[in-house]
Amino acid sequence: RGTVRLIHDGELQAEPVSGVPEVRARQLSGLMDIALHPQYSNNQLVYLTYNKPVGEDEQTIALARGRFDGNSFVEMQDIFVSTPNHSGGSRILFAPDGSLFMSVGGAYTVGRSAERAQDGSWHSGKLLRLLDDGSPFPGNPFMGRGGFHPEIYSMGHRNQQGLAFYPQTGELWAHEHAP
Repeated sequence: RGTVRLIHDGELQAEPVSGVPEVRARQLSGLMDIALHPQYSNNQLVYLTYNKPVGEDEQTIALARGRFDGNSFVEMQDIFVSTPNHSGGSRILFAPDGSLFMSVGGAYTVGRSAERAQDGSWHSGKLLRLLDDGSPFPGNPFMGRGGFHPEIYSMGHRNQQGLAFYPQTGELWAHEHAP
């Protein structure tokens, strides 16, 4: 639905947190993930991935950042917006080095969406690596290559529904959902 609600002392609060961007919520689309900045105690920065409406019937996946003041999100703004026409999952995870990984799903069917997972000019079916301001992480493997977005870290995925770092090695794992 595109709402965030707090749990305080084990109780779900009745009122949603204000300041969430407009979310296109239908079928598999909606508010995807929420993460706190690694320095949250100092900066109160919160990150959201969500399906952003684009026109009447189109959408895309966006990453928004804002501050949580204890009651609402303030200064919430998009810091990254994927290429249009995306629905599907998105997860976010901060790496130990402070970089931000963001999955962009939507390559879950045979045909055009599946082909986009292998096309560097689309964000569908990709894992992105960003700085905390939404810009590309320096040294990403496709940075500077023609026909590829510089934020792409890996490609050829379907619809990643989970991201985690393996504790013993620090290796990044992505869980994909295949409907």
